[in-house]
Amino acid sequence: MKKILFVSDAGLHSSAFDTQVWFYLRKLKQKNPSIFLVILQQGFLNSKLKLKLEKVKEELGKERVFVFKQFPRVFSFVMKKESLRLRKFLKDISFDVIHAHGTAGSFMAIKAWPQIPVVADLRGVVSEEFRVYGKGLFNKVRVKEFANIEKFVMKNAKFVFCVSKRFKEFLEDKFGNKNIMTVPTLVDCEKFFFSPELRSKFRKKLAIDEKIVFVYSGSVVKWQKPEETALLFSRIKKKKKNAILFFLTPQRKKARKLLSKYINLEDCLIETVPCEEICGYLNAADFALIFRDQNIVNKVASPIKIGEYLLCGLPVIATKGIGDFDENFKEYKLDGINLDKFDFSLLDEEKRFQISRMGRRIYSIQENLPKILSVYERLR
Repeated sequence: MKKILFVSDAGLHSSAFDTQVWFYLRKLKQKNPSIFLVILQQGFLNSKLKLKLEKVKEELGKERVFVFKQFPRVFSFVMKKESLRLRKFLKDISFDVIHAHGTAGSFMAIKAWPQIPVVADLRGVVSEEFRVYGKGLFNKVRVKEFANIEKFVMKNAKFVFCVSKRFKEFLEDKFGNKNIMTVPTLVDCEKFFFSPELRSKFRKKLAIDEKIVFVYSGSVVKWQKPEETALLFSRIKKKKKNAILFFLTPQRKKARKLLSKYINLEDCLIETVPCEEICGYLNAADFALIFRDQNIVNKVASPIKIGEYLLCGLPVIATKGIGDFDENFKEYKLDGINLDKFDFSLLDEEKRFQISRMGRRIYSIQENLPKILSVYERLR
């Protein structure tokens, strides 16, 4: 069994660490206990993060988890120097394969251990993210730096994971053919699934038995388009008087303030719920909402919310061009713009189960882990 080093460029403070790194490693450990973890941590660890780190060490083993503190990722030459420190940091341990999460993590792993095969697990086109959403001269420097970093990673990684077929096509067009495999942002089908019993339980809990429920799960950051979500719901409400918007968010106060500008708060539920209960609340809904800008960043993306919605059997109202979603779920991808053609009829249980099964096949870690393990095994 191969000894694997996982390098995470998502720090302990990041939600990506929970949903993309820690969640994955816990499942991987069940198949391969020979895992080591390096967390590339920017910023200080407060008491909450230190407690989180201890829990990670308890599960993986204290001698297998390392936190490497680093400077903000701007200049590649600084990251290169830090990669040399990283190599010295773990000089007494040998590995068979390095799985590097993110563009920066992949760059540093390749620089630190050029003799060990590195799987670059790319989550998006970072240079384009800075180009599309950033501002100012400093941001222009980051665009150029990360464009060069991406080029280096694609040239030197032994294998590449990317989150969508469109991302794979983008990388092949820009950098040429390579060992690239599509691995979407994964979801645990033991925690996200459709259950008529769970649906009934949570609809009674929320007192929404007679309502058509449109759920939004996320934050109120601008790029997640909460304003557009509210505006669409206001149009839906005019056509369906028993419709309500269920807004699942960790930012309740900000959500209330934002939504009140567009819709009557009596027509929505705004809740912050424990992670272990999200599945139940999604089961209670009838339709899910996700909007994004139409740009290269979202064209190659794989938002985790899509996987969670689908595994819970929800038909999704979405803007066009979000990763592979249009192609994968043409039958259940609903047009969020043309309400005149919108079908408000609720899906029966069998249809919900069908969506859930399709979602599991594409987005679940249980279906994707075997092919990831096969990549580890064949790398030399």
